[in-house]
Amino acid sequence: MIALIIFFMSGFVFCVEPTDILTYDYDYFVPIGLDRTSDYNKLKERIIGRYGDYRKSNVPGHKHSGIDLEGKYNEPVYPIGDGTVTHIFRSFPHKTIYIRHNDSRGKPFYSAYVHVTDIKVRTGDRVTKDTVVARIFNEEELKSSNFGTPPHLHFEIRHNIDDNGTASYKSMNIDELNKYCIDPLIFFKKALNGRRMP
Repeated sequence: MIALIIFFMSGFVFCVEPTDILTYDYDYFVPIGLDRTSDYNKLKERIIGRYGDYRKSNVPGHKHSGIDLEGKYNEPVYPIGDGTVTHIFRSFPHKTIYIRHNDSRGKPFYSAYVHVTDIKVRTGDRVTKDTVVARIFNEEELKSSNFGTPPHLHFEIRHNIDDNGTASYKSMNIDELNKYCIDPLIFFKKALNGRRMP
């Protein structure tokens, strides 16, 4: 079982995980923005919702299963790296794309792109970091979603998707959430700061 150390500070939940969950010999990329090779500190500036935050929507009190990255209306969404589209959910405003990746040891993991529209891929498609898979809502779509937030991408990193996505809105504590998800900030801190530059 993966050991997790949880710290509660100022209302936020911070998870410290062992470094051997995934290996980071491959390059991974930020899923939105012009500078998708951003370093970790630049990525943090775009975060408007953190992993483990309290959420009122759907099931009140559930823990936020990813990070919300502030974007622009109609901004294209890209995979973080090479992979295969495994599942697509098309119910507005929670349309979701799941992509399976393998780290350098062959260990599978998944990235999820949520609150997107104009989905351009199908289940089974092979994608790269340069494949446009969807876009962020336009102004009218965001208004009809009733999120009350700036335009954004909800992004998750997952160990597995055996829950069919339900952990994203039913996990009432951090232990339940960590059965399926990894804090994307932990992922990106290792993946971006360890990037191999040409």
